[in-house]
Amino acid sequence: MNTMKTEISGNFLRSKRIDSDSVDDGYVLLGTGQQALDVMAENLLHGNQRAFTWTGPYGCGKSSLALVLSSLVGNPEERARAERLVPDTGIIREAFRCDKGWSVLRIVGRQGALSEDLGVELGVIGEGRVVIDELRKLADSKTSPDGVLIIIDEAGKYLEAECASDNTYLLQELAETACRMTSKLVVVGIFHQAMDVYAARMPFALRDEWSKVQGRFIDIPLAATTDETLELLSRAIVHPADWKAPASFQKSVAYAAAAVGQGRAADEAHLTRRLTACWPLNPVTTLLLGPVSRRRFAQNERSVYSFLSAIEPEGFREFLGKATENDLYTPARYWDYLQANFETSIMATGDGHRWMTACDAIMRAENLHSAELVDLAKTVAVVDLFRAGSRLQANEGILAAAMSTDTRTVCEMLDVLVKARVLVKRSHLRAWAVYAGSDFDLEEALKKAHARQSGIDASEIAHLLNLNPIVAREYYLRTGTARWFNCRLMTSSSLGALTEEKPTDDGSVGDFVLVLPDEADNTGSSRSSETQLAEWSEEIGLSGREERLFVLGLPKNADKIRDLALDLQAIGRVAQDPSLEGDETGRNEVQIRERYIRERLTDELGEAFSRATWFVRGNTVAVKNQCDLQHYASKLCGEIYASTPWINNELVNRDFLSTNISKARRELLYAMLQYEREESLGFSGFPPAYALYLSLLSKLHVQGENGWAFVAEPEAGRYGFQPLWQATKEFLKGRSHTTLKDLYAFWRRPGFGLKYGPMPVLALAFYLGNRDSMAMYVGDAFQAEITTDTVNEWLVDPSRVAFRFIENGDRYRVMLGKLAEVLTTLNTEPVQAKALSVGRALVGLVFSAPAWSRKSTNFTPTTVKFKNVVLKASDPIQFLFEDIPNLFETEDPDVIARGVEECLNEFLGAMPKMLETVKAHLYASLQVDPDRLDDLRKRAEAIKGLSGSMVQEAFVARMCSFTGVRTNIEGLISLATNRPAQMWTDRDVQLALTKISELSFAFREQEKFSAMRGREGNRRVFGVTVASGDRDVVRTVDLTREEGAVARERARSMFESLNGLDPKIALGVLAELGILISTRSEGEQNG
Repeated sequence: MNTMKTEISGNFLRSKRIDSDSVDDGYVLLGTGQQALDVMAENLLHGNQRAFTWTGPYGCGKSSLALVLSSLVGNPEERARAERLVPDTGIIREAFRCDKGWSVLRIVGRQGALSEDLGVELGVIGEGRVVIDELRKLADSKTSPDGVLIIIDEAGKYLEAECASDNTYLLQELAETACRMTSKLVVVGIFHQAMDVYAARMPFALRDEWSKVQGRFIDIPLAATTDETLELLSRAIVHPADWKAPASFQKSVAYAAAAVGQGRAADEAHLTRRLTACWPLNPVTTLLLGPVSRRRFAQNERSVYSFLSAIEPEGFREFLGKATENDLYTPARYWDYLQANFETSIMATGDGHRWMTACDAIMRAENLHSAELVDLAKTVAVVDLFRAGSRLQANEGILAAAMSTDTRTVCEMLDVLVKARVLVKRSHLRAWAVYAGSDFDLEEALKKAHARQSGIDASEIAHLLNLNPIVAREYYLRTGTARWFNCRLMTSSSLGALTEEKPTDDGSVGDFVLVLPDEADNTGSSRSSETQLAEWSEEIGLSGREERLFVLGLPKNADKIRDLALDLQAIGRVAQDPSLEGDETGRNEVQIRERYIRERLTDELGEAFSRATWFVRGNTVAVKNQCDLQHYASKLCGEIYASTPWINNELVNRDFLSTNISKARRELLYAMLQYEREESLGFSGFPPAYALYLSLLSKLHVQGENGWAFVAEPEAGRYGFQPLWQATKEFLKGRSHTTLKDLYAFWRRPGFGLKYGPMPVLALAFYLGNRDSMAMYVGDAFQAEITTDTVNEWLVDPSRVAFRFIENGDRYRVMLGKLAEVLTTLNTEPVQAKALSVGRALVGLVFSAPAWSRKSTNFTPTTVKFKNVVLKASDPIQFLFEDIPNLFETEDPDVIARGVEECLNEFLGAMPKMLETVKAHLYASLQVDPDRLDDLRKRAEAIKGLSGSMVQEAFVARMCSFTGVRTNIEGLISLATNRPAQMWTDRDVQLALTKISELSFAFREQEKFSAMRGREGNRRVFGVTVASGDRDVVRTVDLTREEGAVARERARSMFESLNGLDPKIALGVLAELGILISTRSEGEQNG
């Protein structure tokens, strides 16, 4: 017995690192790799896309291809080696032309910060924005005259790191920067799993964001074709120099090649060579490896590389170590390999039930005590399990190849297994599958269902199939706006219903309608059908349906579609058969048949859509393949939306935004209001709102002579905003009143077709750039200034926000100029001589005045009328050119300007004047010298805590710190009225004056007691207070014992003289006497 000498190539077993390895001379560029480079080259030469992702399982050659690409733009030696490996098709060499050299950054992913790794390559330290700025400098510098190439291998690890959020945004910015730069900056991210797998592992908040970020990149799958897999296997398996394929193996190869080649001699010969080179893999095993490598068992992805290189139970390397030269690695062995290593994972997938059914059938085969029958059952099971991906059928030829025998012997073995209820024959496929146990006669049920059908329900078929839309990819790459057409299926008899359908705003441009001729039409020629369809398309196009485009198509395979459609309708009815209740096997058989019919019909429809003759508005277009169809869709979009501006941000350039992007949009809108005069709206770092700013506003927010501001008219340029701005102005000029909702609908129409996502931002940018010509209303009320509350209204209910476009003609030009001069002297910023600028400034001055001023009537009658006119203004044109002239009863600009100035001066000066009045009253009530407020504060300190009244003590406390400033007086009025300043009225001010008098009187009364604190017992102290309308007297009298005795004696004498007087008159006499004495004393002091 001779030991097998075949082994696995060492080059195949060793993985590549792009940051340390170089290209092997033995590397072969497969078709998928060539196609990947072609796609990149095509976009670099003819489009704006410069960010790409490569996706493929481990071992498919992604890293080797990356080394080839980096070598193509590397030093002369590397370039020469790479050019020997890449066919000179012209387009690749032109796109990656290397005259003076590229800068190449090769990064291998890790669970860390992408900004750090890029920073190391660039020689900088900092966050993402620093890295992006450095990349721009590098791309524009003389050290990288041809371009910059960034390759990030194993990029998925950055999405699994703790800083996945930062890495996600940086990947987005890399892609956007690459697409925006005039210098050539190319970004390639290499992933080994599909994007949805990474998204599923992210935190929920990031999941949607990443799925949208990937839209920045063109994803190029590197999944090897069947032929490439065969070539890969043939190169990986190394035979001895004297090796020759055994005759029995050649016979198996012939069976397999014939079954797969389906009578095509060239294909059979090519397959024979490939399959023979893969010995000792059985040819059927070889054909299965590629499709299985593209399947994911739970979290396990199995590639051809994994199968050949890993040392696993029942695996290929274990087989090579034990096998003899006569052994083959058969499908039965491959079943054992899958069962030993992946059964648990398979059970967690949608194939779990089928796997268990197959296991049960194989157990029944084992009861027959024949190893060959068990191997045949395993072979049928594994071929049938992966039938959808491999397109292999467990028919006689494939099974003969798998068992290394002839078809007659296989058929005998199959009969045994069918009788033992291990296998069942699928007559519609002419193949075998494992038997799951059911007495349901599917074929008979289908015959009955067909007999009950009257025809095709095209709408039901379309619903059952959920036809994928036709995406205008070229248009998307050119404009950044995703557009698509829905796919529909209709019969010719139901086509007239299109003209009666209500337009739907589902985001699509229109419908590609595949029209199936009714069976009665089959007698006619295809040319007459085409003529009729052309007439129908022209009739629909002339029906005034501008909102939606219908493209009608005539399929070349209409008969096949009709038959399969009837089959799908029939199997749908069979699935409702009550006899299937409790029959799980029967239900599974129906589901399998339905899935088969659905796949066949989907394939035929795909063929029909990509090869049909299409008619739109009477014009005819024939397409040959899916690429032609997508190209035609892009062409239609370019014609319908010829003026769509380029918005290179798929996260916002859509109709429905994620929660995070909606929040970023709101933050951007607020920044547009608050920081318009700052560069980049004052953003620092790299928040999501700044990414939206770069995508939407970089050409609309510019630095001019007066600093940063939004432009009234954008610069002209391809895919720029100038056509949108010009059309918007004309649209607004032609209407007396336009809501924001109306504007959105206009932007949505053919010509521009904007998505809803960016509309609020663009609308605000347009308004801010043209605010001097646009009056804005919220709920019918004129808005002098836009605030964040207004922005919230825009987002919540655009029907409440309206505009009126106002052209500033020569009429009233002199009056506007004079009013602008007046307002400029009263405003913080210059006011332009335009109606809206003047109206906005006037209204702004009045509305920004204190609430008391707006409510007060203590003005001249003209000023009261002027104030009320301004406060009630809802239309700036009527307000300026009718209400104001009517108020002053003249149209003389000088008189109007002078009148407005006088009214404004009185109105704006009312509050300061009122506060001065209150302050003067306070000084008089407290007998205070305004120049000696220190004395007042000392007086207040001396009486603190004496009153026992909270209000009085609050008054005294304010006097302790009183400096005479405005806030002091406002605080006193609020204390006196117990009302905040916003609620003051004229009556409140009068009440405040009275209350201040009372508090001041109490203040002076308390002062007489303050002098009594801490006095000696042999002295007598009096506090004398006399308040009168003409003169108040507040005195403190401090007497010695002797002086007190004199005072008492004189008092008794005076008391006797007052005897008999009314007590009230007697007290009046004393008060008058006090005033006379005080006056004489002051006169003596002054003298």
